[in-house]
Amino acid sequence: MREVAHGEVRRPILVEPLVLLDPGAIYAMYVGESEQRLRSALSTVDAMAPVVLWIDEIEKGFAGSSSDADAGTARRVIGSFLRWLQERPAGVFLIATCNDVETLPSEFVRRGRFDEIFFVDLPDPTERSSILELHLRQRRRDPSSFDLAALVAATDGFTGAELEAVVVGGLYRAFGEATTSARMICSRRPTDDAAVDDPGGVDRGAARMGPGQGDAGLRPGVVARHDGRAETGYA
Repeated sequence: MREVAHGEVRRPILVEPLVLLDPGAIYAMYVGESEQRLRSALSTVDAMAPVVLWIDEIEKGFAGSSSDADAGTARRVIGSFLRWLQERPAGVFLIATCNDVETLPSEFVRRGRFDEIFFVDLPDPTERSSILELHLRQRRRDPSSFDLAALVAATDGFTGAELEAVVVGGLYRAFGEATTSARMICSRRPTDDAAVDDPGGVDRGAARMGPGQGDAGLRPGVVARHDGRAETGYA
């Protein structure tokens, strides 16, 4: 594995190919077909060595082997996979993600099959700041123009995916607010109506500029006040 610099963000690049194994695509309706699909997939991986094999959420496909509801298919598939784990070529590097390790059979996590188990916690404040900066730069925004300290404090307990959603959602909201403001500015136009002065300070005789009262719905316009100012209102 090597790293290259992209602006101020360093991104790792795998030299070896990365292959995703989907356990859900292995199982079939006919007896023996699931095991054959698994053997075929693993044979392809062996032929590609050196290669990195990635299994996402491995507990979804290889947990719960004690049930007989599937005529023992799950147990046979897991047995074939465990044998491959024990005898796989040296050029195959296996990585798997798991949300609940306790649901996996104990023989899955012993040495020689999965050598190490790493706990990936939620990002700390420094990591959240780096993730926010990364996603802002990817969307051509300057992180220095944002209050990252406030964002980091407000996103305690967020995952990396949730932090990305914060950036994307904030940009959409800012775009929507800017579009609305632009529409309101464009809707303003001069008027010959004069405001009626009100000694009590209440603008009861304000002249409205904008769409007429007969138009359906509320539309942005401008209200002329007695003090000579103009404020945004609805006509």
